[in-house]
Amino acid sequence: MSSAVTLQSQPLVSVCTTTYNAEPYIRQTMDGVLMQKTNFSFEYVIADDASQDRTADLIQDYAERYPEIIRFRRNENNMGLNANFMKTMLECRGKYIALLDGDDYWTDPNKLQLQVDFMESHEECVFCSTASQLYYQDRDKLVPGHLELPVDDDSVRYFGIEEMYQPFLFWIPTHSILLRREYVEFPAWFIDTVFVDRALRLILTLKGQAAYINRTTCVYRKHDSNVSKNITYQTIRRYAELYRNIYLYSGKRYYKTARGAINETIYAERLSIRNELHGWNKIKALCSNTLFAFREFRIISLKDILRFPYHFLFTGDFVDWLSCLTVKQQQQQQQQ
Repeated sequence: MSSAVTLQSQPLVSVCTTTYNAEPYIRQTMDGVLMQKTNFSFEYVIADDASQDRTADLIQDYAERYPEIIRFRRNENNMGLNANFMKTMLECRGKYIALLDGDDYWTDPNKLQLQVDFMESHEECVFCSTASQLYYQDRDKLVPGHLELPVDDDSVRYFGIEEMYQPFLFWIPTHSILLRREYVEFPAWFIDTVFVDRALRLILTLKGQAAYINRTTCVYRKHDSNVSKNITYQTIRRYAELYRNIYLYSGKRYYKTARGAINETIYAERLSIRNELHGWNKIKALCSNTLFAFREFRIISLKDILRFPYHFLFTGDFVDWLSCLTVKQQQQQQQQ
């Protein structure tokens, strides 16, 4: 830990953690930050959003033991994930902000030094991330985050806004990100957006490149309380709304990329509805999806000309219904 760290000095890095009911994990999260070895000063800004367990008490204990590093805000009333995240980010004072959720943790004591050195020598980058392991809580099992990549070869991969728009993008671990604070902005729609980390990455990469450093420095904990555990058709609709908001926020740049991402999410929503719902609820959701498609779907390729009538005018659903009816009739004939 850097002995130069004082709250009276201007930190180069602010580590930002927001928590809610993270009692089983928060000690490991904070220990991973406090073990960092740096040649610069850093602060640790933590905000607990009125947890119902002992999360805030545990953080308070650490804050009293490390007053020169930890700045702790204990919300008396629950603000909600987005509002708490925005407020905490705006309280960070460093040139750089490192993101870390209250249930994930860092394993490399040189993580911050590695990333600051990289960012100082790569002015074109608005943020950088590192490799992460996945920890499956229920199975007590650690696995690499990217099975297709060599482990810790220190290679660097660069991304722009086009890649960030992809619905199923290359996994960039949020808990590994170090970003330039000067580029952080929260448009009015951000308070209601889905998954603040994805929205923030899109905003940032409108202003520069992102980098992924293939060295393992942290762990993403997968458990039943993960915010992103259950992706429903309603969540997918909110992804489409996020991409539309980013497109408008950008001044309607990257038309083909942005509209392609919106098209893909509208299509993904329809597939999810067909798999998740039944009966009258399914019909209502499909009609809502069709209306949304009429408003937001754009023809940008030959595939879209074919896809729209087949998927959003119920042609595909009618074909599926006829197929199921035919199969049932064949089964009945075989039984007779």
